[in-house]
Amino acid sequence: MSVHTDDCQLIGDDEEDLKYIRDKFAEKYGIKDCNPEDMLGVKMELSKDGTEMELTQTAYIEQMYAKFGKYFKAKERQVELPMPDKTFI
Repeated sequence: MSVHTDDCQLIGDDEEDLKYIRDKFAEKYGIKDCNPEDMLGVKMELSKDGTEMELTQTAYIEQMYAKFGKYFKAKERQVELPMPDKTFI
């Protein structure tokens, strides 16, 4: 289970156990369901076989740029990243 302030995602093999935990949290804290693919500005995509997860923050970065981009002098600039795209860690 990962928890960050008011966000929580339950991941496991036993659906019955996950439902039990979720129900107990709901009883005590009044939680609501949300889209687990987009929490904390991080989009999570699982491979079809469930063995790989890709994490991206593109939408969050674009949202922050839309909000704060006016404060940057250079509106468009390319920045070289420290590692190539699609690098698996």
